[in-house]
Amino acid sequence: MPRTKRTKQSNAKPEQAKKTRTNKWTFAKLEINISQQVFEIGEAYRAKFQSKGKLRHKNSHPTQLLKLWYYLYLSCSNLMDPFDKEKHRVINTMNVDGLSWIEIQDISKGTIPIVIEKVFPIFNEFDQKMWTYLTDGGITRDLNEILKPNEWKSTKKENVSGMIKTNFIWDLRDTNKKIHKQVGVTPNILRSMRLYSVVVDYKVDADLVQQWFNWKDLRPLYYYEHLRSKRSQYEALRHSNQLTNLPVDLGKAIQGY
Repeated sequence: MPRTKRTKQSNAKPEQAKKTRTNKWTFAKLEINISQQVFEIGEAYRAKFQSKGKLRHKNSHPTQLLKLWYYLYLSCSNLMDPFDKEKHRVINTMNVDGLSWIEIQDISKGTIPIVIEKVFPIFNEFDQKMWTYLTDGGITRDLNEILKPNEWKSTKKENVSGMIKTNFIWDLRDTNKKIHKQVGVTPNILRSMRLYSVVVDYKVDADLVQQWFNWKDLRPLYYYEHLRSKRSQYEALRHSNQLTNLPVDLGKAIQGY
């Protein structure tokens, strides 16, 4: 019998559908107040440790961890700033012209003390609720007393970041409101969401936000300003007569060209 020619089998793997990159902010429904979402995540965590439920990451200071979570969001601080032993922080509240403001004094412990002040408004009721919980209703103003860093088992950056990411979880839901994924919110995302909220939702200029939070890198702020501008332009078009909901048959529309 004549030999049949064997076809060479390909070892190539079948093409897989490319994974679409999900926005790192998918945990947040941007149409809902971001501070409200951060507060609700914190409340879910508090309910869990108060009921002596199983926490996702063992730690001996769940209350301090929750206060750190709120502080990082509200003050837009770097993760390890509150653990800097060379600084002493005091939180004050004030009321000017009917607006509530927060003042955070960073006092260095060097030979020549340097005071750096962060002053910014309380934007909404959820900001107020977080500050109230953080400062024990305004009784405790010293951040060292609030967070008690000396009682932490570890203040290494990766350990603290791991505690936050594994304890503060947001449920991603599909259109049918079914949970399809749970994601941990990293400190970096937390700060980014705060900046997004202040610049895009509350329309504060990037330069002023930089003064409030002592933000060193202005590129993210200018990017958020760009997003705010795009949103404003779209809203202006949507409320004008320049947009229409009429159905268009593009096939027929381009026949004459």
